[in-house]
Amino acid sequence: MNPIQKCLEMAVDRKGQEILLNSLQPIRLRVGKDLLPITDGQISANEIRQMLSQILTEDEKKSLYENFKLQGVKKIGDVSFKFDFQIDFDGVNGSMVLQNENAQLWAFPAMASESVLRAQGLNLIVGPRRSGKTAAVQSLLAASQGRKKIIAIFSDEENLNFASDGNVLSHYPSQQLKSGAIPQSADLIIIDSPETIFCEKALRLAEEGRSVLLTLPFWNLKMGLQRMLDLCEGSEQSRARRLGGTLQMGLGLRLLPGIEAPLQGAFELLFADSEVLNALTKQNFESIPDLMRSSAEKSGMRSLNQTLFQLLMKRKIEMKTAFEASPLPEELDSLLKKVGI
Repeated sequence: MNPIQKCLEMAVDRKGQEILLNSLQPIRLRVGKDLLPITDGQISANEIRQMLSQILTEDEKKSLYENFKLQGVKKIGDVSFKFDFQIDFDGVNGSMVLQNENAQLWAFPAMASESVLRAQGLNLIVGPRRSGKTAAVQSLLAASQGRKKIIAIFSDEENLNFASDGNVLSHYPSQQLKSGAIPQSADLIIIDSPETIFCEKALRLAEEGRSVLLTLPFWNLKMGLQRMLDLCEGSEQSRARRLGGTLQMGLGLRLLPGIEAPLQGAFELLFADSEVLNALTKQNFESIPDLMRSSAEKSGMRSLNQTLFQLLMKRKIEMKTAFEASPLPEELDSLLKKVGI
């Protein structure tokens, strides 16, 4: 068994999320908010090269040393992981992020999966790097089983399991979207990519009457909606009208250190009711968080603070974690004071 496989198995046993490789330091494992050394003593740059040579193909090694960086997805044994390696003055450094059952972190309401399965419209999943966007796609697909839908998934996550019993799933590389080769029979088109070049494509597909689920690498829903407009074609007014005419739902994600589990999912949820669509058409993005918060009881929407409050009440996260993740700590404090905390 090579050293990388031993580290991966140790990470699974300890419920870790990421293995960090840095020369002249121990190999470290990220478990929630903690970094734990999993080797005795430091490892040298030469040792890292030897470890990687056992898991990379010749083409991958050539790409790494020619471009000084390499990203991708691999599976060793039963463990899938994303890797991100770079070459700097100290040698090869990087990380491996385990692709475990993060889909279980998300407990989205049934209305979210119903929105995705509508006959037409645009649904967005927004979140920063490593916020669980792909796992959220997996969760929504799992909740949509038995619907007899034809689903086309454009993603470069080759070794991940996109499953939804009772539906027909086809997996394509995201770059195929550039050629316009999209199955005409697909009831739902999923675009899961860290790139932002597919915003216009997703919006046009939704305008054509297709059902589309797009992931975007932005900090929160408000920013995601603003940047979506920036990245699409047309005048400001026409872009706003187009988005307002197609949007069905938006999810803004966070992965936080948990109490019962190393990671806990938190999210903000937006449904495109008349008030939201009016705000989008007028480009009044500042009102979006207020609309999510004020419409929570009648529509199922929720702000991130409302989700953090619920997680605190269920003892899923620590108080410090909630306030660090809160976009408006004073508002979260007010919610807690109402229940005597």
